[in-house]
Amino acid sequence: MFVLLSLLSAEVFESFRDKTGSFSACVCDDVKAILSFYEASFYGLEGESMMQEAWEFSSKHLKDLDDKDVDQNLVPLVEHALELPLHWWAPRLETKWFIDSYKRREDKNRLLLELAKVDFNILQGIHQEDLKDTLRWWENTGLRELTFARNSLITAYLWGLGIAFQPQYSYCRKFVAKAIALITVIDDIYDVYGTLPELELLTDAITRWDIKAMKQLPSYMKTSFLSLFNFVNELAYHILKEKNSDVSMTLIKMWKNMAQAQITEARWYHYQYKPTLDEYLNNAYISITGPIIATLSYITSANPILEKDLEFLESNPDIIKWSSTAFRLQDDLGTSPV
Repeated sequence: MFVLLSLLSAEVFESFRDKTGSFSACVCDDVKAILSFYEASFYGLEGESMMQEAWEFSSKHLKDLDDKDVDQNLVPLVEHALELPLHWWAPRLETKWFIDSYKRREDKNRLLLELAKVDFNILQGIHQEDLKDTLRWWENTGLRELTFARNSLITAYLWGLGIAFQPQYSYCRKFVAKAIALITVIDDIYDVYGTLPELELLTDAITRWDIKAMKQLPSYMKTSFLSLFNFVNELAYHILKEKNSDVSMTLIKMWKNMAQAQITEARWYHYQYKPTLDEYLNNAYISITGPIIATLSYITSANPILEKDLEFLESNPDIIKWSSTAFRLQDDLGTSPV
């Protein structure tokens, strides 16, 4: 509703400047306009000083608004936008918020509101069925018996929902959720429970990608490795059957990279080695498993799957590397004592 300007280039903002080069105060007379101005400013890229100026200008005027002088239907929209810009919210959470906000308006279109509720509930029903299927898979893996590991399946599904909420991407959501649940268990093994000799064995098994390697593992690791092995094979089989594309080697390579990154961090900890920032970041963007989730999201939603796209994903391009790095640092801040 308020992001039309985001589709335009930064140069369009020039038309809102006055003769002095400042943004024109007349824009502030229209709250909808200044709100659109504010939302669009978040689409700026590094180095776009004009977008930064637009943000400073619009955010200041929105914060300085007197609620008594503003259309009361716009007040909650302004407050919500100042909390987070529209495109930073998870789409389904934003949809729920907007429905709840719209129904309190005196000028609401009741038919439109009812249609929005029906649409939301139908899609929510699909999401609930997805979650039931994923929970059944979780129960069958036996991973919940590993009491030291986090059971994060609901959270994992919410990640999948954030990646692709549309009804046609049910398979994508479920496999992203399964992957994140597996990643969480494996992460707890590497970070919390496993001894270094045991972790070396697990890394060797994943790197060899040989079911026979499972014999050397302690019993709790056998469940995890077999679950991972079956997960990758099931997904590769489905993609081959449904999309006529062999992604098995791409998937295996991603999980091998993850295991190598995990064991590197475990060795650092065990030997009390403090890596340089560059050493840490070059490993951390892989250990946070951003490349795995990006690859899974693509192969479970794209049709057809293109070889050049798989090669692009395997190369760990900057868009994945730096977004994964940001995710890694944010995750570290969540557990930092500082």
